[in-house]
Amino acid sequence: MELKLVNYNIGYIESQTNQLIVFGFHNSKKKLKVNQETLLKDERILFKVNRPDALLGVVTFKEKEYFIHVKKGKLIITRYINGDTKGSLILNFTIFDDRFEIVKTKYSYNLFDKSTSSNFTLTSDIFEVSHKIIAKNPIRRKKESNIYLKIRYGSYYNFVEYNVKKKKIVLKTLSFSVLGNRKLKVSFSTANELEINFKGKKENIKISDLLKKKHIRLNDKFKEVLIEPVYFRVGKRLFVLIKNSVNGNCYIKFNTRVNLMLKYSEYDIKSKKGYFYIDGKIEFKENPHFDSLMTNKGKILSKLIWKNSTNFTAKIKKSDIYNLPNIHTSLLFCKSNEPILPMKRYNKDRIPPKKVVHTTTIYKDKVLIARLNLANNISISIVPKLPVYNTFNQMKIEIAYFISKRMKNMFGKKINLYFEKEASRVGESGSYVFEKVMQKKEEKSSNYYILDRKSKGYQNMKRKWGNNLVKRFSFKHYLLIFLSTSFISSELSSHVISGRIYSDKLNKKIKSTPLYFLQHGIMFAKPVDNPMAAGFHKKNMLNNVVKNVISSDLEAREFYKMGYDENDLMKTGLPKFDGAQLNDDANKITFMPTWRYWEEAEIVNGNIQNTTYYDSFIKLIKAFEKADLLNNLQITAHNKFTEFISESLPQYKSLICEDPTEALKNSKIFITDYSSIIYDAIYRGTYPIFYWKDKDYLIKNYQAIPPVNELNAPGEIAYSEDELIDLVIAAIKNNYKIEEKNLKKYRNINEFYDNNNSERVISILKKENVL
Repeated sequence: MELKLVNYNIGYIESQTNQLIVFGFHNSKKKLKVNQETLLKDERILFKVNRPDALLGVVTFKEKEYFIHVKKGKLIITRYINGDTKGSLILNFTIFDDRFEIVKTKYSYNLFDKSTSSNFTLTSDIFEVSHKIIAKNPIRRKKESNIYLKIRYGSYYNFVEYNVKKKKIVLKTLSFSVLGNRKLKVSFSTANELEINFKGKKENIKISDLLKKKHIRLNDKFKEVLIEPVYFRVGKRLFVLIKNSVNGNCYIKFNTRVNLMLKYSEYDIKSKKGYFYIDGKIEFKENPHFDSLMTNKGKILSKLIWKNSTNFTAKIKKSDIYNLPNIHTSLLFCKSNEPILPMKRYNKDRIPPKKVVHTTTIYKDKVLIARLNLANNISISIVPKLPVYNTFNQMKIEIAYFISKRMKNMFGKKINLYFEKEASRVGESGSYVFEKVMQKKEEKSSNYYILDRKSKGYQNMKRKWGNNLVKRFSFKHYLLIFLSTSFISSELSSHVISGRIYSDKLNKKIKSTPLYFLQHGIMFAKPVDNPMAAGFHKKNMLNNVVKNVISSDLEAREFYKMGYDENDLMKTGLPKFDGAQLNDDANKITFMPTWRYWEEAEIVNGNIQNTTYYDSFIKLIKAFEKADLLNNLQITAHNKFTEFISESLPQYKSLICEDPTEALKNSKIFITDYSSIIYDAIYRGTYPIFYWKDKDYLIKNYQAIPPVNELNAPGEIAYSEDELIDLVIAAIKNNYKIEEKNLKKYRNINEFYDNNNSERVISILKKENVL
């Protein structure tokens, strides 16, 4: 089940998974829950609503489209848009040329092209602002109109037009909204020609002229009626009618939203009791009179109280923030439930903000944060509760910062910090390099390993390395961060404390400290050009990454795609492979799918059972149970999701291995989709299987194609549960021997197998004058 579109003028997304979508309505406590059961019928009346007729959203399920809309005071979900049922949407057609015949289908309409005998079916595309091609290089009759027909539903217009320049017949879809001024009426004669009617004064405007010129003078009749700026939206573009205060002339203007409205904006956000309090100052070019703050999922969080024309206050309930469906939520200004502008900090003089993180507060079991994001917009984040955010730790951070600034000369000149994911692990490349360095007793540098006291291996590391093992969240931990000269880790810099850290003082130091990135896996699995990986591209990298470990020339190509060059890389192999071994009694068949980042918020918020990630485990367990192989199965989750999998599968507790490193040691067969951990398994001699049942779904959500494919994957590939079971049985019968062809492919991905990767890294660190 997929949400294809939603109209935020009517409602918002309360929560969303593949199995359940919950909608809310503005100024109402009613909620709509859409699941598979809701969609069993072609049409049903859901409940009464006090709303004008309008489309709320479109949901797709099993390649069928369901339209959720308000009609005559009732909320209806229907597959019909052809008017044949009581709950159907009603499309209005205006025909200008007889080339196309409108033919009803069971649920919709076909546009039958009599010139070519071809059909074009109307789908939910008529509610998505875009251009769809109906015919390329069509044969045209003499005097054939350039506009064939117009389709109207509410604030949506569709035009079937001939594009003279591109020689195509296209369906052009647009929508419009008048922002809070009911006296302005907007209509369209073509997709390029709009008519504005304000208090009976009319004028036709060509949109293409307006986009080119940025402003067009209106006829003098508007001087009588236009006093304040009037905004309206067409598609994704915003326009404003204004009256020049000097000469009284009236204009329609277009520009980017920021350039159309803002001169200056600044905000201050504080946490008090049960609210986030916002004080804002905005200097407008043309004041749109925002009335509320909305999330990027359409939910109104607060009304705006204007003290004067520039200063406002707002307050957001912490309980509302706590229940937001996403980890990160951008705030937008809106008017009459129409999202207009991100809550952007705008300063033409480029004066840096006094603070990026405005406030952090512990609320229940989460930390709520208000901050500036990378786009300079105010964003709300919800992260797990950590000690770093409590009052005692905040005090330790301030004292450590003070000491580091005033007593820096008392400490060693080279202070290197080693750590792994969330500073909570041992056994990855960071710990291997640290221990090898400590064994060499490097005297030119001070080297410390950061580790959470609750972590497995803490006591052993403390016995071995004493004061060079530093407890996470200790005063010494914070002090060493401020004093550090280099980070050496298989994770990005923030993991010296946590995956995400919201503290201006700490972030400034962490991001500026040189990082020698050892990688936690070979980067030849998930696609590096997917949107979530954009932050790792060199041009976007916020951490001071000096060198990246790679394992082959093939892997280097993935880094070149991200803008790195040879000087940014150190081809040494992963240090953690130096100690990679398989237990003598290894007998497990391990399944570990990769992280599905688009489902992270649902998992963190306790809704893991609604995710495809969870579903993949359940279906595989059932397949192994049917094949009488359940006793050998072991399931391991990505580090981000381990605790949630353990809590959600109590009936299969005996199958769960929470530590991926332990799973690597005891597995004779390793199964994954696109996790790089499979390369670790192959190094140990474990039989690899790539399970690509969800391949199309994963690629769609990655929005990119992975580098590992049918030609270069160093393992056998299964596309269904049955194929997977057959490959597992075959591997067992063949004593887990990896095929020669797959070993050859693996050597192209990982060129090193002499167990000297740590030594190669240390050699480079010495050349870099780090040690």
